[in-house]
Amino acid sequence: MQSMAAEALPASQSVFASRRLRFRLFAPADVGHLVASAREYGGSDATAGLPPPYALQCDWLRRGLPAVPAGVEPIEWTTCRAHDGRVVGYGCLHPVDNTCRHAQAQFWIIRGSDESMHGEAAECAGAIIRFALEGRHFERVFALQLVRQPRVARILAASGMSEEGILRKRLLRDGLMEDVACWATTGPPRA
Repeated sequence: MQSMAAEALPASQSVFASRRLRFRLFAPADVGHLVASAREYGGSDATAGLPPPYALQCDWLRRGLPAVPAGVEPIEWTTCRAHDGRVVGYGCLHPVDNTCRHAQAQFWIIRGSDESMHGEAAECAGAIIRFALEGRHFERVFALQLVRQPRVARILAASGMSEEGILRKRLLRDGLMEDVACWATTGPPRA
């Protein structure tokens, strides 16, 4: 399968970056690239709340995500590799409480075959947290992890999050009620 390189976008559409990844504004046209990348490599690392990438459909990206408070828009991006522009994932921050400045981070990233990209998921999670705390000035960022996915727990721990507890039967996924672990981190005290 040929490489799915992201179309060139103005620099103003780049949201944030890490050493090996670029995060740019999500566009509905990215769905085809995301589905193709997911099918090529099969599977993903995902925080709970996002369906597996192999089940992506265009309408999911607009109606399948959790509700946010009125007047608050989620911040969505497409994750691309810096060295070749290949689309490798999707992510979003959902502000859940404007008063306390809390946001839920959700993301998935494909498991590529390129060994040089080992650690991409942890780098992605770390970049999301820095962007949320430093770039968007959220006070607290949390992510939900399916308890049956310990690899995701290691990624969230490596990104600086701490497990806060288990939420029993919190999420319906593939017809089963799933237990999820809540992970979170907070920003520095603000005056």
